[in-house]
Amino acid sequence: MPFQYQQFDAGPWVQTIGQLMRAGPEAQARAALAIGQAQAQGAQQSGQAWAGAIQNVGQAIAQVPGQIQQMRQAAQQQQLRDLQIGQIQRQVAGQKALAGLMQGDTLPAAYTDPTTGGTLPAVRPRQESFVGSDGLYDVPKLTAALGARGFGDQAADLVKGAETINDSILKAQDARQKMAQSNAILFGQAAASNEAAVR
Repeated sequence: MPFQYQQFDAGPWVQTIGQLMRAGPEAQARAALAIGQAQAQGAQQSGQAWAGAIQNVGQAIAQVPGQIQQMRQAAQQQQLRDLQIGQIQRQVAGQKALAGLMQGDTLPAAYTDPTTGGTLPAVRPRQESFVGSDGLYDVPKLTAALGARGFGDQAADLVKGAETINDSILKAQDARQKMAQSNAILFGQAAASNEAAVR
């Protein structure tokens, strides 16, 4: 076979000299384009991040007055609860003080000595009695004693129980007195009728 000239086939992987000469600036252009796109994308993401951060800061600042108001309301509610609890505790303490006063003296007049069998006087001072000789609570004296113990502001409400007990005692005494009078009249009439029958 005779010689035939065939042009060199570089294939897709090998380039010609002209292509190789153009490849340098094209590669630089592609690299510059890729760098520019990366920088633009980075700048866009940075801008979005800053915008989001500023928006979050703005929202946080906008929420501060509401949070301050909520904290003030919570503090006021706690103060109110504390006041109510203090009032209830003070009322209970006043009731305990009144109960102690109304209980009276619980000490015996004297003690028996277990070793000698002798009588010994009471060890502590006697508690003041708030019951009068008529068996009624001395309300003014109770009121003064509560005031001396620091419950003067509550005394009027606290002594209402003693006043109610006094009223009940007076009503019972009145009923007994009326019953005694009725019995005396009845016995007198019965005695008079028996005397009349005997004659």
